[in-house]
Amino acid sequence: MHVAKKQARQGDILFVRIDALPKKLRKAKDNTIALGEITGHSHKIVEAAGVDVLENEAGDKFIAVEKVADVVHQEHGPVKLGAGDWAAIRQREYTPEAPVRVRD
Repeated sequence: MHVAKKQARQGDILFVRIDALPKKLRKAKDNTIALGEITGHSHKIVEAAGVDVLENEAGDKFIAVEKVADVVHQEHGPVKLGAGDWAAIRQREYTPEAPVRVRD
């Protein structure tokens, strides 16, 4: 399986390799990157040794990976993120009122 080095997509989540993690991050309560509000499905790190899922005050997720991180979802194929720091960006829809996050 291909290990992503710069970016990868899994459904409504785009993983982008970043040069450094932002300041003022806290460890997330678990290894869930995004939880579907409608379906209950999740984008989640499995085999989390050497992987930290972090978040900022707004709830944006970041992943620090020592070697490889496996991300799984019930409806999408698995994604392997290579070593480094990653931002998990949720897809947005544009409405006449304002952009909104895609609801899964």
